[in-house]
Amino acid sequence: MLRVRDGQEVVWVVLAAADPVAVYPEVTTAVSDLVARADLSKRVTPEQHDAATARRRARRAAGRVAARVRRRRGGAPD
Repeated sequence: MLRVRDGQEVVWVVLAAADPVAVYPEVTTAVSDLVARADLSKRVTPEQHDAATARRRARRAAGRVAARVRRRRGGAPD
């Protein structure tokens, strides 16, 4: 998968090896044009994308817990 911009919209190009096969959400721009402007070194597998999403969610959750603890302590640093 490859995250690219089509104007102001972010779209995902699905690749099979190095060949683009689909774009989600669908756009009017040709897939070949989207890939031609893209940095192919930023391709990720679905597993890599899922792992990165899980890490971001965990960091946000940890931040919310830390903020809640600080509020309960009256904002005093640890």
